[in-house]
Amino acid sequence: MSKLALNIKKILWMQFPFHDVDFGLDPEEYVRTAAFTYARQCCVMKTPDGGVKVGISLETEYMEGFKELFHGLVPAQETGHALANGN
Repeated sequence: MSKLALNIKKILWMQFPFHDVDFGLDPEEYVRTAAFTYARQCCVMKTPDGGVKVGISLETEYMEGFKELFHGLVPAQETGHALANGN
């Protein structure tokens, strides 16, 4: 396992009902974390359709290594749009 894989902090927000929040206005259009405070953090959230959204904060020099590690675990056709397209 690469050193990068050992140094990623994960934040699991799977149990928080973000998509059911009601501020008394129109329904929310999009829900996400406000910001990552530190590099090498990962936030996992449920989507309204039952999927999972993963946000990752990495330094630029670690992105290629992370893509290789990630695609070794999850086939590209299952990853959605960002990493599957190489962005």
